[in-house]
Amino acid sequence: MSSEIFSKLGIDLSNASKETLGFFRGLMTEYQRNVKKFNEKSTQNYFNNFIAALMLEYHKAYENFDIRVPYRIKSAKSAFDKILEYLSRDDKSVYECNALKEPQGRLKEDLTDMLGITIIACDRPPIFYSNDPEIKELIEEQSRNRKLLGAIQNYKLNITNYEFPGVEANSYSYNNNTTREEYYLNCVLLINRIKSLINPNATNLLKKYDDMIECIRGKVPDRFFLIADSLAKDPKLMKKVNSLEQLKMAYELAKSVIGDDEVQNELAIMKQPISPKDVEAIDFLELSEDFTARIDDRLDLALLKRQIYSIFDNSELLKKFGVTICKESEKQKRTKNGYVSDFVYLDTPFGRVEMQLQSQHEHREGNYGYAAHSDMSGKGFKEFDIPPRNNKEKVKQFRRSVEFVSPKKFLAQYDNSEPNRILTQVFGKYQNYKSIMTQVRRGSQDDIRLKEYFVKLYSRRLELFPGEARQEAIECFVPYDIELYLKSKEFKKIMEERDAGVK
Repeated sequence: MSSEIFSKLGIDLSNASKETLGFFRGLMTEYQRNVKKFNEKSTQNYFNNFIAALMLEYHKAYENFDIRVPYRIKSAKSAFDKILEYLSRDDKSVYECNALKEPQGRLKEDLTDMLGITIIACDRPPIFYSNDPEIKELIEEQSRNRKLLGAIQNYKLNITNYEFPGVEANSYSYNNNTTREEYYLNCVLLINRIKSLINPNATNLLKKYDDMIECIRGKVPDRFFLIADSLAKDPKLMKKVNSLEQLKMAYELAKSVIGDDEVQNELAIMKQPISPKDVEAIDFLELSEDFTARIDDRLDLALLKRQIYSIFDNSELLKKFGVTICKESEKQKRTKNGYVSDFVYLDTPFGRVEMQLQSQHEHREGNYGYAAHSDMSGKGFKEFDIPPRNNKEKVKQFRRSVEFVSPKKFLAQYDNSEPNRILTQVFGKYQNYKSIMTQVRRGSQDDIRLKEYFVKLYSRRLELFPGEARQEAIECFVPYDIELYLKSKEFKKIMEERDAGVK
């Protein structure tokens, strides 16, 4: 494999110095050591059983809560790139002589993200009480926002044509009841509420909403904007405003204080009905969907973290797998583009592995929305050209290239047709490739291009990826399956090798 990698990268080592040879000697050794164990069927079988056990233990304690657990084994390309980077850093690697007294690089620690597990909170029941101070505060925040959400949904009925539009997107109603004054007042309020739910580190995402505010400033009279903006930013008022009617009353009061005819005439412009230009500039329906999706995020993530920690602390079944949660390694990831995830690491018989905790909304946005992976440094790359049918060598090269860049993906979820059963889907090569390539922002040029690309590739997937249907298997786990696995020779061998320091 290592010679193939160097060939792909155009690296010629025939005239390399001792230091360079030592670097690449270490690269080859560390690549094999980190990657090989996770490509073994016994390793994948271990984690399939472990994650099924985790989900069953979670459901036993939190029956009304649901989680999904996608997980993946890092692609060969990603592993190679990470090792290459680490061998170039003094804080991540050391250079010493091997058994043949040749200089060789070595990583100070194994890769911790060769296996990446994500636990997604979904279908969460409402929570009203908690003794935890942080949770109590988040419940209060959620309660205020849910009251406002009811008012927003009621207002939407006034400005749209249909409550149930069928297969089409909902459209606006432009009648005398849909005044620009009320529309923009509500937009300013909603934009500021959404901003309050976004982490301050997400400067790129916050700028999107700041730009919306500036757009409104350019669409309405100055004095209307100043009143609307000052009301929306008043912290005392915002704690009280749980309905648009309360906001409107505060607005009318502020307007009446000004009182002069010139201002009243100027504000009369805002009494006109909304127009297509207004909703094209600022889409209230889109804002309301954004707000609806966000109001549970912080509470969902805080609850999920405490629940998962409690499972690891108290589950005897998980302890049998030889897995512990490394709480001191916990970290929060809050990026400029809005990516939100809490990271913790698990110590397993195969070394330390990465586990992320996310709300359902933030997981989707981190893959296909405003925080899409393709916008992150080093995450995006161009799709491979689909080879002609009659060129066998190019078909083989295409397959090798796809396998090189694609992670191996799994998805564990509850079987709603049978209690206490976990379904784990193992994706095939085509789907693994598609899942990493299509993590781009919805509606972007990349999204449009890749949709067209994968329509063409789908029609030839069985030819380019023989046995694709067999590769996309679904495994089922009930408590009895896990009990049998823990008694198996395969599991005992893993634990013996762990105890002997082989893994």
